[in-house]
Amino acid sequence: MNGIVEQALDACDRGELDQAGQILRNHLRDHEDDKRGWELLGRIHLDQGAVAEAVAAIETASLLAPLQPESRIFLAIGYGQLGRYELSRDLLVGMIPDPTLSITLLLQVAAGLDAIGQPELAVQACRSAVRREPDQAQAYYDLGYYSARSGAPLHVVEALARQAISLEPDNVRYRVGLASMFVQQGRLTDAYDCVSRLRDDQIQQIACRCCLQRIVELFRTAGDERRATLCQSHLRDLELRGIAGDCD
Repeated sequence: MNGIVEQALDACDRGELDQAGQILRNHLRDHEDDKRGWELLGRIHLDQGAVAEAVAAIETASLLAPLQPESRIFLAIGYGQLGRYELSRDLLVGMIPDPTLSITLLLQVAAGLDAIGQPELAVQACRSAVRREPDQAQAYYDLGYYSARSGAPLHVVEALARQAISLEPDNVRYRVGLASMFVQQGRLTDAYDCVSRLRDDQIQQIACRCCLQRIVELFRTAGDERRATLCQSHLRDLELRGIAGDCD
């Protein structure tokens, strides 16, 4: 990798995407055959929401040499965001059987498929991840999420979420996600059990408005006023800072 691309990567690591993009554009004017530079520029454009520019840059890279797996995923995601759903689907599905694809990238494939309205195919990607790494908690949780979106029975979704929690018992997202499902089913005792072991510092990790509101009610129902108050205080702080998000 040349020094210019390394400079751009350093700028990306600092969160300076505009600077990184300018470094690459200046560089590529005189080095149009730098495939790695085009790939990185495409990823920067995608992060900035400039989808058409991202696709054009990564397509340029693909004409110079085979794309890195991550860039192929970004290209497919870009196609999906541009409404080119069949092309996006075909690229992503074609990557599922690739034995060299990391589990992290395989789960990105699943997310890309779900984003274009193909949760059933996302399930296939997650199942492949589970087969390859049966101790990967994220694969089980994502499999449960996409299975629910595909209409799987709730007991199946619950079992997959519980498996993820058993592998990563301190994962706040998994516990809150399962608790939310129980709340929707009216299983408030089971929902409270999911969040009852959350520590104060873990509550501070939650940035989702509706999740915090649910947890407040669960703690209140269980008579856990101290943590209900902590959740409310944390939520007010997030709202004042303008960073309280909502469920996807």
